[in-house]
Amino acid sequence: MKVNRLTDDHSVQDSTFLAVAVPRKRRRKSPLMFLLVILGVCVSTYYSIHAKSFQWENKGVEPRTSVAEAPLGGVFNIQLSAREDSLLARGISGRSFEINLTSGEINQLGLDSADAQLMIRNHRGPIVIASGNTDKYQVRFNLRSRTPQVLVPQLTEVTAACLMNNGEFIAIACRRDRSGVADHQDVFTVDILSTLSGELVKTVECPQIIFDIACDPETQTLYSATQFGLYAIEAGADTVKQVDSRSFRSVEIVAASRLLIAGHFNGETSAISMDTFEDLWITAVSKYGAIKALVCDPTGTIIATGGESSIVTLLDVSTGRTILALDQRGSAVNDLTFSSDGRLLFIARTDATVTATDVNSGATMHSISL
Repeated sequence: MKVNRLTDDHSVQDSTFLAVAVPRKRRRKSPLMFLLVILGVCVSTYYSIHAKSFQWENKGVEPRTSVAEAPLGGVFNIQLSAREDSLLARGISGRSFEINLTSGEINQLGLDSADAQLMIRNHRGPIVIASGNTDKYQVRFNLRSRTPQVLVPQLTEVTAACLMNNGEFIAIACRRDRSGVADHQDVFTVDILSTLSGELVKTVECPQIIFDIACDPETQTLYSATQFGLYAIEAGADTVKQVDSRSFRSVEIVAASRLLIAGHFNGETSAISMDTFEDLWITAVSKYGAIKALVCDPTGTIIATGGESSIVTLLDVSTGRTILALDQRGSAVNDLTFSSDGRLLFIARTDATVTATDVNSGATMHSISL
C-alpha cells in the first residue's frame, strides 16, 4: 500500500477538523491577543458568579430532510401494470404517466377526468381514482389508458383507498369541502362502493382526516391511520372505534402473520397483533420524521418503509430487524411498490424521480426522472 508523505505546511487542510487538530508553527503572541484573553477570563468569571440567574434555553428541533424538495411533491404514487412491463406514476397537479420499463419511454395517460387523485394496487392492474364532474361515484374502464377508473363526486378529496372482498368493493377515505355550509367544517368519511357498478353501499364518518387505510382480509375490518389514533370499522358496522391512541401515518396488513404494520409520525415502525392489539416490535427507522410509505413483499416476510428521510429501509416482518438500508442520496420518499417476484423495489420520490432497486444487492437498476 502506498502512503503519501505529509508536507511540513499544515496551514491548509481539506477537513476543518484536521486543520484544528494538526499543530502549526509557533508564532509570537501579540499584545492584542493577550488583552482578548484577559477580557475572556473576566467575562467567564462574571457569569460564574451570577450562574443562578443565567439558564440555557433548550428548544426542541423540528425534523428536516437533508435535501431540498421539488415543487408540489414530485411523484406521489406508483403502481405496476398487470403485466409489469410498465409503471403508472401520478405526478404534479394530478397528471399521470405510464413509464415503459423496457424502453424507458414516458407517455402521459389520457384520463377522462381532469385529475388523478390516487392509484391503488390490484392483481388485475392498478385502479386510478380521479376527480369526477358529477355528484355521484362512477366506475369505468378507460380504453385509451387501458386502466379502470373510479370517479369521485365533486368537491371530494381522496386521501386513501383500498380494496375489499377480493376486489369486489373499494373503501375510499375522503375529505369533503363544506365551504358553502354554515359551519364551514370539512367532513371526513370512508365510502364503501361496488367496483363493478360504482353503487355507494355505505358511508361511515370519521372524526379525523385519514392518511392511510387497509383491510383485514379475514374479518373485512378496515383500519384507518390518523394523527390522533388508529380507527377500526368492523364489517357491518356504521361507526368507527379507536383501537390505538398513537399518531399513525401509514398502515399495511400482513394477512399470513395476522400483523398490522404501522408507520408513525416520529419515524418509528411497529408491528401490532390484530388479535390482541399489542406491539410485537417497534423499530426506530428514521430520525427525520413520518413514515409515509409501507409495502410488504410478495412472500410476506419483508416490509419496505420510506418517508421524510431519503433512506428506504427493509425490515424483517417477524422481528423488526433491519435487513437493508437503501440510501440513494435522493429526496424524501412518497411511495413504494414491489415487483411480483419480490426482486425489484420501485421508489417514488419528491424530486420527481422513480428508481428500480435490486432488493438483494441494493443496486439501482433503473432511474427515471419525470
